[in-house]
Amino acid sequence: MVTLQQCNIAEVAHRLGIHEQLLRRWKKKLEAGTGTTGFSQPTAVEQENRQLREEVRRLTMERDIFRQLHGTC
Repeated sequence: MVTLQQCNIAEVAHRLGIHEQLLRRWKKKLEAGTGTTGFSQPTAVEQENRQLREEVRRLTMERDIFRQLHGTC
């Protein structure tokens, strides 16, 4: 997305849920032709982190809906 579509690094990193610096390193490696760009199978910890982040987003949304329905702040 960054190299082919010339999208903003910060925006792409946000969309992918990764740190901006990580995406910059991958881009630099790709441009330097040093082989791997960092794309590999996620570790168990990375998978768990992703699942937990998704759950936090879902619970936050549910909490906000609950607050709106019950008129609390």
